[in-house]
Amino acid sequence: MRHVLFELAERVGVDMKRFASDFDHGVTKHLVLQDAQEGWERLKVEGSPTFVLPSGKQISYLALPRVKLDQQQYARVIAVQPALCSGSSCLDLYRRLFAEAR
Repeated sequence: MRHVLFELAERVGVDMKRFASDFDHGVTKHLVLQDAQEGWERLKVEGSPTFVLPSGKQISYLALPRVKLDQQQYARVIAVQPALCSGSSCLDLYRRLFAEAR
């Protein structure tokens, strides 16, 4: 995972020396944890990833299948729903979401 984040950061022109130092020393870890806690406790997001739009509308699991687990049976998979989108349709959906978030 680290190498993917570093490749993305480098691609967009981030100061890699500072990024590596901040990343490796957990400079913003508390902010990430704070955001996660707010999502779970205040916003009651269903899971990750979830887009929360300024209107409060939440969209979860856009490009991921939904898996329903039976907690009584040791989290056995009991149903799988397909992702809301795939391929280029996901790109279109993300564009609409970002436009709605403006």
